[in-house]
Amino acid sequence: MIQMYRRAARVFRRNFLFFALMAVTPVVFSAFVQSVSTNSGGKLIFYSMIMLFCYRLVLSGASVPLKDTFRIKPDSPLGGAMKPFFLRLSVLWILKALILGICTLAIYWFVQVIDPTFHVTKSDTMFALIGIGILPTALIVFAVLSLVGSMLPAAAVLQDASFGRAWATSRAVFWRTYKNLLLGNGLFAVATGLPFILIYLMFGEVEGTTFGYFSDFCWELTAMFGLLLTATALCIAFESRQPQSSEDVAI
Repeated sequence: MIQMYRRAARVFRRNFLFFALMAVTPVVFSAFVQSVSTNSGGKLIFYSMIMLFCYRLVLSGASVPLKDTFRIKPDSPLGGAMKPFFLRLSVLWILKALILGICTLAIYWFVQVIDPTFHVTKSDTMFALIGIGILPTALIVFAVLSLVGSMLPAAAVLQDASFGRAWATSRAVFWRTYKNLLLGNGLFAVATGLPFILIYLMFGEVEGTTFGYFSDFCWELTAMFGLLLTATALCIAFESRQPQSSEDVAI
């Protein structure tokens, strides 16, 4: 897990301006686009791109010049076909949504067994059920990623990203990957989530203010490092059957 943190932090530090620019983008987009559906759809596509870039940056160990952010060249660390990665990511996202739905329904039925009068009558109640369902969902999704998630870094660098290859690669290092994903992301979520909760409790709703936009920027930047942690964990699993990476050689 320490290796994952160090490697992710090194990539983040080398490409901080790139990630900072990426963090500004959804904040500006949200400020001008008020439609929830359009905003959510735009962010989904945007973060898919960020995830792809995270894998390519981790595996290449390169620093991306800021000018390449606006025009990605074929020989850039960010360049290359994107379709193989997006297809596999879409399948995993659909699976994640199904697991979250099943976990949320299971919790709802469990609560109804304890209290038959319980019904979801308010959106806040539904959000609370979904929030509780995130925990078992994370446990299951991280297990799935630990078993076949190495297909994502393989697809990112246009190598063999078949299910069979991913299964053969990942199962040998399942517990190490699962520990990196679960504890690594869990500790990071707690450490970064608490300050944002405290800010909300202290200042309340700050949306639309200068401080609110700055908080949104910090939140987006934090989320990107979280994506980078996940990418690093899966890249380490992917490299377990690969030649030593350029990033490791540079250590």
